[in-house]
Amino acid sequence: MTPAQFYGPRDALSFRQFVMREYRRPSVDLRDLSGNPEIEFLELALLSVREHLRQSFSNARADGRAFSVYPAYVDCMSADAFAAQTDQTHLCGITIGLAASFFEFSLFSFSQASMFPDVADPSDESSPSPIDGYPPGFWMRGPGAALQQEAFLNHAQALVPRNPDRYLLATLLSILMIRFVWFHELFHCLNGHVGLVGSRGWALSLHENQVLEQIKLSAAELQRLEFDADQSAFHVACQVQMAEQENIEALQRLPLETRLRLVIFAAYATTWIIDEHNRRQGHPASADHPEPYARLHNLLRTLASNLAPQIQNVSALHLRVLADMDALALVLPSFPSGTRILADMGQWEWQNGLDQEQIALEALRAELQPFRFTEHGRKQASVGRKARPT
Repeated sequence: MTPAQFYGPRDALSFRQFVMREYRRPSVDLRDLSGNPEIEFLELALLSVREHLRQSFSNARADGRAFSVYPAYVDCMSADAFAAQTDQTHLCGITIGLAASFFEFSLFSFSQASMFPDVADPSDESSPSPIDGYPPGFWMRGPGAALQQEAFLNHAQALVPRNPDRYLLATLLSILMIRFVWFHELFHCLNGHVGLVGSRGWALSLHENQVLEQIKLSAAELQRLEFDADQSAFHVACQVQMAEQENIEALQRLPLETRLRLVIFAAYATTWIIDEHNRRQGHPASADHPEPYARLHNLLRTLASNLAPQIQNVSALHLRVLADMDALALVLPSFPSGTRILADMGQWEWQNGLDQEQIALEALRAELQPFRFTEHGRKQASVGRKARPT
């Protein structure tokens, strides 16, 4: 598979030309792009993450191989993402279907007056029920796709937040969800996962909703690689905000606390979207991915142990995120309840199982070392150590 097979929201040829032209530019000022109505949110998400991923190009493997990565969309309506490598570069792909699910979900979230009630003015929001009983993220790609344009717009209008500031926030939330997945796929490459599974003949690439091209499966270790990629991606997604490295002006303007709240909610919600997709497609429980609720707690533990010391008033901030999740769970029964999450933080048996997974992951990281890409050849500090909440 080559980068030429990847494209985005424009037609294949023009978008490839656009991406390759932009790659030749040393930098892109995303402050100018954020106010341009011709720049779609999909393109803005791609241009933004490309600038962040550029920082990884200084990394190298122990054998001297330099790191390079090509992020792109894949024109497929399934909800998937993957990491792979060719002889020249790593590939990080997100399907248009997954990005569309994030956008519909984000619009629905901000059309609920009970969601993020203190962010912009929710008083005019209609708080719609899911359309046709489909959870948000799946109607547009399901029955909505079969409707004529006028009928589609009439139905879809219910999903759109009425307050323009909340509509913008919904767009930004969808970009942060896309960014988290791209970071997740990036760390499958940087942390040596793709190299390891290729060397052992487990799989030719790592996919988000299942492992394809399976040759020989080591399910437990593949699950730990997912924990590892989530930990690193979540850590970096938060660090972008804490280090004031955000490159989208509309996000830059928000208070740091609001940005972090959106980043944390985006990462937690992503685990639900992917789980819901697999369940609706009738996929069996994935042997090569952890149970989604465990992945959510893995993120929570990373926040508690790796990020909390750097975030002011982190407990109050996280309680607001859990309250947002509770509000959404009242409308979407399958969505994770913040109250349940909080209760399970104190469940010894549940947390001890995650502790054992973390110990096994630490052992696996030693085997990943020859395949890892680190900045200037120096060993990077592992993300996720001592990940139990305090």
